Amino acid sequence: MSIPTRCGSTECGPNLARLAETFDPERMDILLLMAPTATSIGYGGRGDYAMLPDSALRKRREHQVVPFVYAGAAILSPSIFAGAPKGEFSLTKVFDTANEQERLFGLRLDGVWMHVGTPDAVACGGRSGAGKRGVKSVTAASRGLQPKS
Repeated sequence: MSIPTRCGSTECGPNLARLAETFDPERMDILLLMAPTATSIGYGGRGDYAMLPDSALRKRREHQVVPFVYAGAAILSPSIFAGAPKGEFSLTKVFDTANEQERLFGLRLDGVWMHVGTPDAVACGGRSGAGKRGVKSVTAASRGLQPKS
């Protein structure tokens, strides 16, 4: 199914265009852009999700290590917000609900992901030489940080 969007490969990047092309509302409530932890720069966690062969995601259990981290871009069906609380709340709750209902899916990021959620990580990303390594996509953690020019 095609989703109407102004997102073309030159307007918002190939990964976001791929998300729009891949989203299937018949089987998905949420499609997350997922970065492999092994090739991510500045990420030292245990991962967020395992991805099954059909792209379904399964949340990491407490002591588990999984190979994918949420890269900060997603398509979410408006229906998942039907019972959502008023005001601010964590999207993790709707991710968990979709996961429990087996309607949470992932799309592997094409490129290298840099976790830049702290000022130190932004500096580390700049020193990583990522631009010289052919980085196709960079997604900053959602803290409003911008690398210094």
